[in-house]
Amino acid sequence: MLWTLLVFHWSHQSFREQSIQPLLHKLFTKEEIHDYIPQVTVRYHHTIIRAQSDPMRFIEFIFRKTSHLVVYAVLAALAYQALCFWGSRRRKRILFSLLYVVVIAMGDEWVQSAAAMRTSAIQDVVLDTAGGLAGLSAAVWAVPWGIRLWRTSNRIKRREAGR
Repeated sequence: MLWTLLVFHWSHQSFREQSIQPLLHKLFTKEEIHDYIPQVTVRYHHTIIRAQSDPMRFIEFIFRKTSHLVVYAVLAALAYQALCFWGSRRRKRILFSLLYVVVIAMGDEWVQSAAAMRTSAIQDVVLDTAGGLAGLSAAVWAVPWGIRLWRTSNRIKRREAGR
């Protein structure tokens, strides 16, 4: 629940409050990073970003979209884990977690539409859902597998230490 509140807190912030461009300009000059930026043009929600001509904007764009993926991956994983306490079946937990992510993503975009200098985009809902699917995959398959692997390695270590 706390993570959901954090998502909506970030949605209320203006674009300027969240911008990393001032920090990027302090750390680098356009010339310093020019060789590291690909020759690409990105079209996203009525915007065209040319990486070579505006590298700071491009880096911020990549940072923002990666943030969407990560924030919603965490949200989905936390939702799935929270539903584990209710003891519902695995399929229901997966379905409800994914539904929760989609509803929060749509609510997030709705809140952003009212925030200063922010826009609402269906592409972000799709991106958020993709992040949610990644987080859900980690919570359902990767995390339990990692825990089993960790437990197995600890048992092996204890057996070897006992010899």
